Amino acid sequence: MTISHSRLVAALKRPISLKHLLSKIREDENRLPEQYDAALDPALSFGNFVTGKSNHLALQAASRVSRELGVIHNPLYIFGKSDLGKTHLLHAIGNAVLARKPSAKLRYTSASEYRADALIACQSKNFSALRHAYHALDLLLIDDMQDLPDYSDEMKELTHNLEAMIKQNRQIVMAVKIYPWKSEAMDDLPLSSLPPGTVVAVGVQELEVKVGILMKKAQLMGDALPEEAAYFIA
Repeated sequence: MTISHSRLVAALKRPISLKHLLSKIREDENRLPEQYDAALDPALSFGNFVTGKSNHLALQAASRVSRELGVIHNPLYIFGKSDLGKTHLLHAIGNAVLARKPSAKLRYTSASEYRADALIACQSKNFSALRHAYHALDLLLIDDMQDLPDYSDEMKELTHNLEAMIKQNRQIVMAVKIYPWKSEAMDDLPLSSLPPGTVVAVGVQELEVKVGILMKKAQLMGDALPEEAAYFIA
């Protein structure tokens, strides 16, 4: 039985036996990431990112990275809980880069999608194609890094790819819900095997930011949300 890439990604978001999963993978080399597009949401930009004290440092770092790929903050980790704007910043970086340089090679992906790529490459014994696809990128954006098990074969392969990209000044930005850092005091911390870099946090949004986000979302949907109503909802 052949398992599609999308079903494989969905399966990787649930606890599952790696041996059982690999037994279902067949000839699927055509889904290696060199054939993916950037996978960006054009509606998520720096221009409509609502900023405040809780996220302005993350916005500044993300904006600078988009202008100076591989020069500073490489890799950049955007750290924070769910629904605080990490994914928005990843897409905003990619969209800003493409607006400035349409020929830029970049990819937005999730940790689960990367893991699916790595498992397909493992099954097809085609790691060289996987590495080439990532090493050729100017910018790699990875969401939900906490979903990739630390010290797994996929994490080792990803770490190898990230380190190779960093040496070539290829920019990497990752969003993660748990603090990713490696030190002697935190050897057993999840994601501690990732390359060290700059960590910026997006904190819990203050009321004004929540109100601004609600009004901005309504505007993007073509509706007008009165400020009083937005405060009531927030």
